Amino acid sequence: DLRIDVQGRYLLINGRSKGRTSYRVTLPAALADTFGQTLGKDTDVTFKTGDAEPLLSGQSGVVVLDPAAQQRLSVYSVNHERLRVRAFAVTPKDWPAFIGFLRTVERDRTTLPRPPGKLVVDKTVHVAGVVDDLSETPIDLAPAFKNGLGHAIYVVEPQKQPDKRGRQLVYGWAQSTQI
Repeated sequence: DLRIDVQGRYLLINGRSKGRTSYRVTLPAALADTFGQTLGKDTDVTFKTGDAEPLLSGQSGVVVLDPAAQQRLSVYSVNHERLRVRAFAVTPKDWPAFIGFLRTVERDRTTLPRPPGKLVVDKTVHVAGVVDDLSETPIDLAPAFKNGLGHAIYVVEPQKQPDKRGRQLVYGWAQSTQI
């Protein structure tokens, strides 16, 4: 996923990188500036990345769970050790309140209102993975469903929120069916 752009006097190199890694870029001798002057010889530039930024992502919104997946969904994270997982058992009658919850969360990501429904899961899960690497964590929503079927609202967030950006959340409405 390497992308190289030139903006004025800057050469921008973007792509999927890994934290705490050294990279070497070789600028070819024929590389010319706006005046046609070339470097004259290949030039190596080495740089090291710092820690990867903490990240939490996953499927938000409305999710229909795969019956073969045993009422689980996956979230993906970088540099989070633990995630707080909550699930609320709901019915279709709770849909308008869920829409209100979504609007509130999207408007203000600093505070998290309580979702509608009955709290049936409130636990902390350990993230298995390597520092600075993307890790997949399965989230078990089975306790939120009656006989394996029904609806649940889920909220997953890091146990410790990073300071740099707004609140990191994965949230949504999950439906478990036999279809």
